[in-house]
Amino acid sequence: MNRSYSAKTYKLLFGLSGLHCSICREPCWVDNPNGSPTIVAEIAHIRAISQGGPRYDALYPATKLNEYENLILVCKNHHAVIDNQTSTFTVSDLETYKRDHEKWHLDRLEDFVPEVGFAQLEVILDALVDDASAVKESYEIIPPQDKIDKNQLSQKITRLIVMGQMRDHDVASFLTTMSGQSATYSEKLRAAFVEKYLGLKKELASPDAIFFGLVDFCSSGKRDLASQAASLAVVSHLFIACDIFEK
Repeated sequence: MNRSYSAKTYKLLFGLSGLHCSICREPCWVDNPNGSPTIVAEIAHIRAISQGGPRYDALYPATKLNEYENLILVCKNHHAVIDNQTSTFTVSDLETYKRDHEKWHLDRLEDFVPEVGFAQLEVILDALVDDASAVKESYEIIPPQDKIDKNQLSQKITRLIVMGQMRDHDVASFLTTMSGQSATYSEKLRAAFVEKYLGLKKELASPDAIFFGLVDFCSSGKRDLASQAASLAVVSHLFIACDIFEK
């Protein structure tokens, strides 16, 4: 079997890990002053895809070997370590590392969200609005849990939405301020997100992966906590306020 991963799998692995190694928690990207960061993460199998490989399990369904549940994001060094030291890094060990690491990332992000302010919002949104067309639509605000349930979003994504809503007042105030300077600012922003959402919906089968795709779109690929937290606040606001995800 070949190592082949779907766009959905990439979004979930990168989004839930924060693009940090699940073992040492070091960043798995290198900043590029001229564009998007260079990704240096590696995807490792918890159970090997072929007989004789690290932690191979003949009873594990072959169709799930290249899925998110059987994969862990690591740095190059730890990819070699976990595959060479299988008695130290068992299936159970790696699943625990992965689970604990994802919680660590969400906890750090939650701590950083209160720091989001107008400066961070302006940095990540200006480029999106500049590229968007003004489209006026009717945006019905609905209770968030109803929308979460209808779109079958996971508990982890629900936590992220709740986390982002901590800055909902700031995002709304920012959009009001910017709309005072440009009457079409909010419409352009919403149009950009609706267009991106519809594209992701065609590409990805997973609502969770679509959510991470929207956060990536908002952050323009930036991986630092400030950009991720600000993007999360914006996506959480628009999740409730406009036509991204089904109502």
